[in-house]
Amino acid sequence: MGGGYVFGSARSGQTAMVALVLVVGSFFAGYIFGNNAPIYIPQPSSYSNSSSSSSPSPSGWLMSLLFYAYRPSDFANRVEQTYRRTPLVIPQRGVNVCPLEFNEYIPCHNVTYVQQLLPSLNLSRREELDRHCPPLEQRLFCLVPPPKDYKVPIRWPTSRDYVWRSNVNHTHLAEVKGGQNWVHEQGELWWFPGGGTHFKHGAPEYIQRLGNMTTNETGDLRSAGVEQVLDVGCGVASFAAYLLPLGIQTMSFAPKDGHENQIQFALERGIGAMISAIATKQMPYPSSSFDMVHCSRCRVDWHENDGVLIKEVNRLLRPNGYFVYSAPPAYRKDKDFPLIWDKLVNLTTAMCWKLISRKVQTAIWVKQDDQACLMKNAELELITICDSKDVSKPSWKVPLRDCVDISENTPKASYPASLRKLGISEDEFTLDTNFWREQVNRYWELMKVNRTEVRNVMDTNAYVGGFAAAMNSYPVWVMNVVPATTNDTLSGIYQRGLTGAYHDWCEPFSTYPRTYDLLHADRLLSHYRNHGEGCVLEDIMLEMDRIIRPQGFIIIRDEEAIISKVQDLAPKFLWEVETHELQDKYKKTETVLFCRKKFWAILMEMEKLKEALRFTCSSDFLRMALFWNFALLSSYFQLLKGRFFGSKSTTSFSSSSSMMNTSSSSSSHRPICVITGATSGLGKATAFALSRKGFYVLLVGRSSQLLSKTLAEIKKQNEDAQLKAFEVDISSFQSVSKFRNSLEQWLSESEIHSSIQLLVNNAGILATTSRPTVEGFDRMMATNYIGAFSLTKLLLPLLRNSPVPSRVVNVTSFTHRSVFSARFDKDSVTGVYSSESKQYPCASIYQYSKCKAKLCVLLFSYELHRQLRLTDDSHHISVAAVDPGAVKTNIMHELPSYIQVLAFFSLKVFRLMQSSAEAAESVIDAALAPPEVSGKYFFGGNGRTIESSAVSRDPKLAKELWDTSCLIFDELQQTHT
Repeated sequence: MGGGYVFGSARSGQTAMVALVLVVGSFFAGYIFGNNAPIYIPQPSSYSNSSSSSSPSPSGWLMSLLFYAYRPSDFANRVEQTYRRTPLVIPQRGVNVCPLEFNEYIPCHNVTYVQQLLPSLNLSRREELDRHCPPLEQRLFCLVPPPKDYKVPIRWPTSRDYVWRSNVNHTHLAEVKGGQNWVHEQGELWWFPGGGTHFKHGAPEYIQRLGNMTTNETGDLRSAGVEQVLDVGCGVASFAAYLLPLGIQTMSFAPKDGHENQIQFALERGIGAMISAIATKQMPYPSSSFDMVHCSRCRVDWHENDGVLIKEVNRLLRPNGYFVYSAPPAYRKDKDFPLIWDKLVNLTTAMCWKLISRKVQTAIWVKQDDQACLMKNAELELITICDSKDVSKPSWKVPLRDCVDISENTPKASYPASLRKLGISEDEFTLDTNFWREQVNRYWELMKVNRTEVRNVMDTNAYVGGFAAAMNSYPVWVMNVVPATTNDTLSGIYQRGLTGAYHDWCEPFSTYPRTYDLLHADRLLSHYRNHGEGCVLEDIMLEMDRIIRPQGFIIIRDEEAIISKVQDLAPKFLWEVETHELQDKYKKTETVLFCRKKFWAILMEMEKLKEALRFTCSSDFLRMALFWNFALLSSYFQLLKGRFFGSKSTTSFSSSSSMMNTSSSSSSHRPICVITGATSGLGKATAFALSRKGFYVLLVGRSSQLLSKTLAEIKKQNEDAQLKAFEVDISSFQSVSKFRNSLEQWLSESEIHSSIQLLVNNAGILATTSRPTVEGFDRMMATNYIGAFSLTKLLLPLLRNSPVPSRVVNVTSFTHRSVFSARFDKDSVTGVYSSESKQYPCASIYQYSKCKAKLCVLLFSYELHRQLRLTDDSHHISVAAVDPGAVKTNIMHELPSYIQVLAFFSLKVFRLMQSSAEAAESVIDAALAPPEVSGKYFFGGNGRTIESSAVSRDPKLAKELWDTSCLIFDELQQTHT
């Protein structure tokens, strides 16, 4: 490869200057036409549109673009990452829109927030999977945007089998579960063939098998008395989908964990589901609610902690209900499975369950209605009986109880007996049922949509379930939500054959964004009127907006004052509003709001374009455009000068394997290399190249999904590759520290020498918004520099322990030449200034966070070299910095496509753009050059080194940065130990 050919003997300085001008021009044009602050404007929609089309037509999109290009005033909301503040003030221009990266924001299942809590959580009980709602000031208060290329969902019943890939653009389940027929890719669609881990050949066959097992081969699940099922760890909810033809309602749930987006897939398909986990809290469902609890490889350790989890299943099951267990302990005789099975049998026997069938990888128990048996086992101290007072409480945020409740055998009925206990008379119940039957029919008339356009429905204040019962004649399912602060009517709702959950609307609901077509709120907002901060009307409206789909409906019935306030606020949430006069239960006329969420498209706002035009004339922009491109060409000119004039500043080193023993193909003797940012671009290409060189490559990346994909791709190209993946967030010190421990444990367990030979610090990001890390640092500085510094410090003992010379290679960038002065106090190094900037990102912030981070990497490399020389004259650990030049990777993926395309095109025209594979050769040069390269700056391939900028070679600056970085490192260690 090499960079020397770029300016060959026929090239002149004039050509280089033309290249510079065009590159700068491309960036200039890219900024004008690809403003880096994406905005969202509504797609034209009408209540009278009854089309059942699955997505807007191309011509419709074109008309939308033309229509709105000249109406910027229709969208005044600002794109800005905004947090909830007290007192809450809604901007006059409308609620801010969250940046695009928050398109799957789930406040109470936010991975970043959970990471902050990890030290205080009981990980052995999987408490990290429970709901963890952040404090109000850490909760976003902005409209959650749709993802790129989001389409109107495919409608039921087609959606049972197909959904748009762009709406749930996650491939992990298709990759790891493809052989089990969970989900497969078909062009722009996901296809769900109806399989599961224990029913690869289809859910219908599996369901019939369960029917045979529960009826002694005489019937199906419905004839066995199963009408309501709880599906634990539901996969993509195919089991629930194929129970529907039997008239069986299913509540499916799964945690937000490594099996990414199970619930999002389920809801996109139009199948009832919610995010939840059976860990340390009771499930948000009443006692004695389900005829069957189903676990098909649900990854729940029912036998652990004295069976507290299976005792929760006992609480949820009705007497004579079934527990279906399709998992290895039910049929395998190897490993610990027989021991687990014995524990399960002991637990179920103590709870007076009866094992009625065990075959074809499945075991089924029935919960016997035998109070005498329970009392006897309690006397034998095999179980503890729960206090009846605790059993009757709503199960919302209630810790799991290590006891067995004695369930009341309450039969299902047209008028549930549990409602009578609450003082709800049969007359009132009948009045409610008849009223909603009439109102629901009227709703469909007023919405003016095809029946297939509504599938997922939520009644946010369900009372006794009359609204849901009236919806039974329509092709929908209803999530009945009973607020935890009202009367516990949810048991009665389940006794009607319906399903739902407890919830407190002072907190966000456990679901993904854009998962419901219709929200119904009858007297909900007035109920929360005096519940304090976090429960005000605007908070609940924001949550409604998060979970409703574009073009979805929100029907609100409430007091006149609240209706008036919602009507005023709705445009700020980008809702269209119609008012209708309807009668209430007592024949009095009231105003009912029909709100409809506008469809958002990711486009450019005219006002932002004006701002972009102003900014392109600013000194900040010109500084970035000119200096970045000048910096790149300056590096190539050094190569050119060295080639023709033999400049001392340019030296060439040949690759050598003498520093590391790569001759052995044995896994235990191969040199070990750690590469960060190894799942894409330069890191991925470097990992492949080093595996070819005989290294045992340890890939470090943030996404388990991408790590698995990268492993497979490298193995496909190089069957002999020795690889190991570690999921690490380099911007998090806790994650980096955990990786060090995992690495040491792996080396010990693998009987490999406790050392590494090569560390390549490659991870880097180019962020377009300020995103703080758990420690409060700017994420770009944390990833591009602090993470590399911390990882190197933590792995130095393993590098020193190497029996052969070892090396640290730090990947930097030509952009460091754009920084002409710097200071390195704590705030500067951690990026606090950039995080506080209201204009992030602009050119000055790019320079601060990206260019300065790359300067830090260089200063760190030189100072590490000097520090090691003070303690090690033998050059046992050498340090090299490498600048691969301009590389076409996805690091610019957060920037608008115009900037990327124009920048890449102009660089490619002048042969300044390299592929990842070509650029990786520079990293290999730096990794394999002889020990005397320590402290050198590699650029341009072919083992060549040049001089970095004068600022980067300032020893005083390097020492200042080193001291500050060490201070930060020590503080982080103290915090996380």
